[in-house]
Amino acid sequence: RLFSAYCGEAIVAGTVIYETPTVAHAQYIATTDAGQEAGALDHLFHWLINERYKDKRFFDFGNCSEKEGRAINRGLLEWKEGFGGRCWAHDFYEFDTASFARLEPVLQGERAPAVPKTNQDDT
Repeated sequence: RLFSAYCGEAIVAGTVIYETPTVAHAQYIATTDAGQEAGALDHLFHWLINERYKDKRFFDFGNCSEKEGRAINRGLLEWKEGFGGRCWAHDFYEFDTASFARLEPVLQGERAPAVPKTNQDDT
């Protein structure tokens, strides 16, 4: 869902919110120069968090990283923390596509099947 902040007839800030039963996730956040001067994003997000989505368990601002998760955008992090947001580290894993069948139960919340033992000597 797109939410926008207006100055008169002009959109000056906006974001797209993806919803689940427990989470409102903000993505594609943008503002114009006029919106930045007016603090339009601050007002929009204050309303989203405290009014529109106040009954959601989580309000997810999305990431504040750059360079494929290797660097933090400090200014963006500080803006999100100004609303009470906190930074969470995400782990990244790489799997051989041939192992996908073994990963599926884990993604479904089940225990992973045991790894077959090989006939290797421990000596």
